[in-house]
Amino acid sequence: MSDLSAGMERLEGEAVMEVTGAGFVGGAGGVRPVQFTGVPSAAPGVDPLNAPQDEVVISPAARLLQSQDVGAAARAERLAEIRAQISQGVYDTPEKLALAVDRLVQDLNRR
Repeated sequence: MSDLSAGMERLEGEAVMEVTGAGFVGGAGGVRPVQFTGVPSAAPGVDPLNAPQDEVVISPAARLLQSQDVGAAARAERLAEIRAQISQGVYDTPEKLALAVDRLVQDLNRR
């Protein structure tokens, strides 16, 4: 066994990485000037006007979902409700504050 870490065994086929600090791998390198390679061209022997083109196909189900974006309307409606509650002074309640504190404590206990 190597001196990677005391008590840790290396599993077969598993890569091991040793982290020794927060610096860059290989240290700083010199800055090289930009090198232009010219205008891109088609592969040799391929007519650029008849070369295959990429294509995107949107399914009918995706088009239906896109046309029925109820999520945006629901979010806008919920936001309007919250704004009305805030302006009326009824949004912040002791129950909501207690729930928020409980969730914060639970989150801090998980760490």
